[in-house]
Amino acid sequence: MRASDVVLSVRQRRQPAAFEIWQVGERVASIDNPVRIAILRAVEEKPRTLGDLVKLTGKAKSTLSTLHVKPLLQLGLIAEAADPADARIKWYRLEARRLGASAVGQDQLRTAVLEYARKAGLMPLRTLLEVIDVAALAKGPPAYAAAVGARIGTHLSRVLAASGGATRAQELDAILQRENLGRVHWKNDRAHPQSATKAQEPFLKALVAAAMTPPAAPAGSHDTASASSPSPAPPGSQA
Repeated sequence: MRASDVVLSVRQRRQPAAFEIWQVGERVASIDNPVRIAILRAVEEKPRTLGDLVKLTGKAKSTLSTLHVKPLLQLGLIAEAADPADARIKWYRLEARRLGASAVGQDQLRTAVLEYARKAGLMPLRTLLEVIDVAALAKGPPAYAAAVGARIGTHLSRVLAASGGATRAQELDAILQRENLGRVHWKNDRAHPQSATKAQEPFLKALVAAAMTPPAAPAGSHDTASASSPSPAPPGSQA
């Protein structure tokens, strides 16, 4: 084992990470698999061959290539190139940059951050509503108003602390009242929105439906990637 590999191994033991955040272009990926983190840390120092990565991780070549290197390639975090002198040898280089790491698990950290954001009022809902102008929005096509409401509701769903039911409806109701958007009542195991005006009903119904749906936990591995999603097309624009 080379001296640099020893340094890398010691560094990893001293800085255990439950997950790390990496960015390539506009895409951000959350990696919580320790083997994939080790690969990224290794190629962060310098390009590595698959043989190098096998020695560093202690994993079989087939396992490493299929279960760990391939997903990182698909996410665009690393790139593969053949050795100029021997095409059978593949080199892997880093394409992303590390934004940060946490020794706290994603679920635990997310709960703490969202709870802080909720208590501190960090959800910029008021600013969003000032920019959007709900009253003017309600005068346009209902489908467009509903699309905007659904997007705002999706963001709200990540801030609400209650997991569902009447408690979540009460929390959302307090926000809607504060922003003069209307009310939401919990009746017969359902959330019933009550908009401030008839014209705002499509907007509020979509917002409440999205906000009342807790964010789904990713299936399988928690390694995820996200990119900026497009805004709904304004009325009259082409898809």
